[in-house]
Amino acid sequence: GKRADREVRSLMEAMLVAVRQGRCATLAASLCSAKAAEAASLILSLAKLPPASPELRLKMGDEQLIALMRRVAEVLSDMSSAVGEAADHAMSTAIAASEVARKADEVRKLAAAAEEVDADADADVDQNP
Repeated sequence: GKRADREVRSLMEAMLVAVRQGRCATLAASLCSAKAAEAASLILSLAKLPPASPELRLKMGDEQLIALMRRVAEVLSDMSSAVGEAADHAMSTAIAASEVARKADEVRKLAAAAEEVDADADADVDQNP
């Protein structure tokens, strides 16, 4: 009936929301991966520098060292933000998927109830020709 149609439409809308959320989560995870790769590359570059501060200052100079440390802080901050955003999108996707499962269960129950009514009607027709 009308309720079943409403529930099916609601299920379809929930599925679209879940797909959109999943797409956003995938993009956020991709950005997170790119930021992590950027951070890893920067850290590998840092590993090639001399470990002692005076030697490092001699090799790079104070201004370059300050600029490099700012860049390290920026990259790590970007990576942290990307991880947080990816987690938010993942949670939204999980909530949307849970809503789809809940609505699908409701549609399943309505379909089972409709089949039961149809079976009862068929049985009545068979008993009262």
